Amino acid sequence: MSIRFIELMFFSGLLFSVLTFWFSSSGSNSTHSHYKTHSMRLMSGATIEHNPFRLRWTAYFFASLSFTGMVLIFFVLLLTDVIPPVS
Repeated sequence: MSIRFIELMFFSGLLFSVLTFWFSSSGSNSTHSHYKTHSMRLMSGATIEHNPFRLRWTAYFFASLSFTGMVLIFFVLLLTDVIPPVS
């Protein structure tokens, strides 16, 4: 493979940050969530309270954002030839 390891690190850090954001937040403001709430309300007749979106700043989320930001800086330095490529 002719891919630098730093490129793989950036995309894996970005993927991990997105997954951590997805699973560490509570509530939702998406159309799918509203559809599920309304369909449950129609089927059961019960009123279901909608949870507002809230992001939990966990250590995992902060660490994945820090890692992605650090790797992004190194990736930009590699692309601008500040850090020379290995010959």
